[in-house]
Amino acid sequence: MGRGIFSWIRRPSRGTVAALVMILMLCVLLSSFAQAYGQSVPYAMSDLVEKDYALRILDKVGRMNLSSCAIQLWSGGMDRMPNSQHFETLSRIVISENNHSLNFLFHFIDGKFSIYRLDLPSVELFGDKTLNDSLSIALRAVEGYRALSNTSYCDKFIEMISTALQNQSLIVENNYARLEISHVENCTKPRDYLECTCLSWFRKINDQYTIWPQALYLSISKSGRVTTFMDNLATYYVATTEINISKEDAISIATPCAEAYAKTHGQEVVLTNATLEWRRDLNSVRGDSLAIYPEWIVDLCYNATNNEGVSNYGVSLWADNGQIDTHAPTGFYGASAPLGVDRMANPWPVFVVIAVVACTCVGTYAKRRSKGGKRK
Repeated sequence: MGRGIFSWIRRPSRGTVAALVMILMLCVLLSSFAQAYGQSVPYAMSDLVEKDYALRILDKVGRMNLSSCAIQLWSGGMDRMPNSQHFETLSRIVISENNHSLNFLFHFIDGKFSIYRLDLPSVELFGDKTLNDSLSIALRAVEGYRALSNTSYCDKFIEMISTALQNQSLIVENNYARLEISHVENCTKPRDYLECTCLSWFRKINDQYTIWPQALYLSISKSGRVTTFMDNLATYYVATTEINISKEDAISIATPCAEAYAKTHGQEVVLTNATLEWRRDLNSVRGDSLAIYPEWIVDLCYNATNNEGVSNYGVSLWADNGQIDTHAPTGFYGASAPLGVDRMANPWPVFVVIAVVACTCVGTYAKRRSKGGKRK
């Protein structure tokens, strides 16, 4: 038996060599992919700063009396953000309060707080908080976050919440920011109770452009809990305010893309429109997925819907340099990735399938070669 083993090592069959080469190539492929996208890195929450900060968020923003609560679970993991050099931390905290379990989810980007979310048990969904009650709770929550994070932009948010309380208004706007408030007085769905009152506070650029990705957001449940608190201003930033491409130029740049598709599908562009928005560089094509740029969103409408269900063509292009970001046909023809969203944001399953298929092929090939050798 030993001689057979050493004989195999000295003189391997061609099938064995081919199998080893295929396995080696597969390992190199997966290794390169892991370096490019990063791997999930589990860690102990107690060893990171996020743990202490999360508890302080619950104290200052969630207004929880942690001294009377018991922590049932800490868990989390760090991963590289898709198509980015940044890392995100996702953490789950389960706290027992008054014989009920409260499930909190926290999100950090490069160690900076981004969002927390509370899923309330059904017994806590109901309540009688009015709009004024919710705005008062929101005011205290933002004041607590201001003291904790030392972020000066919270001062503007606090002022506008106070104005909304005083004037009983759902929209407060000035040259610096815009505050939008929604409130459901008569809740009928679980979501209504969970997010009875929502406040969205957006930054503005040049006294006119609302930067939707840069926002402070919080929601209040009917029972008075702060169920969501999000701060994107601490992580996302505006890379440029230059708008060098006009609306007409944007349509001119986008039209050839739509016409090229129309030519092969027997359609014709009959209507165009362009909207200026501020969007993140999600795919890091300009270097940073946290950077925000002005972008023209061009919609080109065809004269008819083709057999594939395509009735429009969408093009997004940067308003500062005119470069096309994404373009694709649109319509009611099934699921497709929205503009600016990478279809391969989570490509691991694809490579797992490749690995399984490759290993199966290797095994089948080696088995056939072995049988062929025995027949000889």
